[in-house]
Amino acid sequence: MRLKFLQESDSQYDDLLVHNNVRWLSKGIALQRVWTVRQHIEQAFSEIGGDAAERFLEILRSEHSLRDMAFLTDILAYLNDLNLKLQGEGRNVVELWQAVTSFKDKLHCFYEDINSDMNHFPIIREFENGRDDVVDLTAACAFLIDVSSEMERRFAAFDSINGIIELVACPFQAHQLWKTQVDNFPHVPRGVAELELCDLKADILAKAQFAEQTIVGFRTQPAVQEKYPMLCKMAVHLPTFFGTTYLCESMFSKLTFIKSRYRSVLTEEHTQKLLSVAVTKDKPDIAAIAAKQTCFHVSH
Repeated sequence: MRLKFLQESDSQYDDLLVHNNVRWLSKGIALQRVWTVRQHIEQAFSEIGGDAAERFLEILRSEHSLRDMAFLTDILAYLNDLNLKLQGEGRNVVELWQAVTSFKDKLHCFYEDINSDMNHFPIIREFENGRDDVVDLTAACAFLIDVSSEMERRFAAFDSINGIIELVACPFQAHQLWKTQVDNFPHVPRGVAELELCDLKADILAKAQFAEQTIVGFRTQPAVQEKYPMLCKMAVHLPTFFGTTYLCESMFSKLTFIKSRYRSVLTEEHTQKLLSVAVTKDKPDIAAIAAKQTCFHVSH
């Protein structure tokens, strides 16, 4: 019945999302869909009737609720984008720091923008168009301030290595901040690293090579490692900092799948071997393995 209603209403969406437990990333997408078809939802609840429908109608017809929904639809889209940048395999601490630092600056832009042209809040601008009264966005401003404070608190650890990150990512434009943070690398004498950095900044050939290669590729060159061993040691150690729990969560998910109730005779040895196969990046050469086999078991 609901699918037929969406099709008859010529809605942008002609199907329904089925959620038992909406995850964080899905909330922003689901809220965006609700905003897009909110008029159809209001019409559907009007036809259904009942106490529950009336409660939802009260929300959909409330200017205060619609204002908050419009703001959340906009800001959750930005938060979802940040969340995706902080996830995934192979994310090193430099990439995470860049994403977090960029979003902190964006929050300042959002705060200034929401009090002026709202170029970064298209849903709120849509909600405001055609209205005679001014939309009260005090709560939205307070929310942005709270998010900014929470970002500073949650990612405070980056403040202890941000100078090192800048030094590793772009040594030719590094600031003096890294000197106060080099103690995080006990095997790197600050005096030696400082002199190596002076030599590196004056190395025209190294500067040209750095511009043409990735950070890892440049640091792993034997000639670079020989001339600047302390700087290379910092560059090698920095990616070992765990900025995300993705690997732990991914391994736990695979372990949960392996240790299912259908595997009643699974031993500890089997579990370790299956988990190693599940998380390894190595791809077995099936053809080479098969070629070494002298006896095959033919299934009947």
